[in-house]
Amino acid sequence: MNPNISILIVDDDMNKIQNIITTIKAQIKDVPLRINQAISISEAKQYLKKDKYHLLISDLQMPLHEGGELIPKAGEILVREIYKVKNRLNVPLYIIGLTQHRQFISNFNNLWKVLFYNMSEESWKIYLRDLIFHIYLIKSNLSQFIIETIFVEGVNDFKLLQKTTELYYEELLTGYNVEV
Repeated sequence: MNPNISILIVDDDMNKIQNIITTIKAQIKDVPLRINQAISISEAKQYLKKDKYHLLISDLQMPLHEGGELIPKAGEILVREIYKVKNRLNVPLYIIGLTQHRQFISNFNNLWKVLFYNMSEESWKIYLRDLIFHIYLIKSNLSQFIIETIFVEGVNDFKLLQKTTELYYEELLTGYNVEV
């Protein structure tokens, strides 16, 4: 199991992205992190097609494409795109919004937790720190519940796999439930 916590930050303001990354790294020192950044909905979708993320941090206002016009409900549009089956995007475990505009928080329809972003305020920093630590603990605990499973097509495939395992990897059979 990969020990990294993967985070995707989607925002068109590079200064804000750098402040978020700096804050996360300052608050979370002992947890290995992998952080990617996207500046538009389309770039975020590209990341979500190829990778899985534990946390998506999205602005509420951003362009559809790089250099495009700002869309006021872009964060909401991105979340709706994530849940469209046809898009085949990996759904992050947690999604939060970070916005510099208080008026958008009250207008938001509670698809996910939206925090007010102000570099000098501590509340969003504490929330991020606690959420990332929570993800780290959950991820560590989940590994004990993973059960390796192999499905085979027929009895002969099963017998071949079982005999091969007995001959070469007998120690792997200890403690496993084998069903026909």
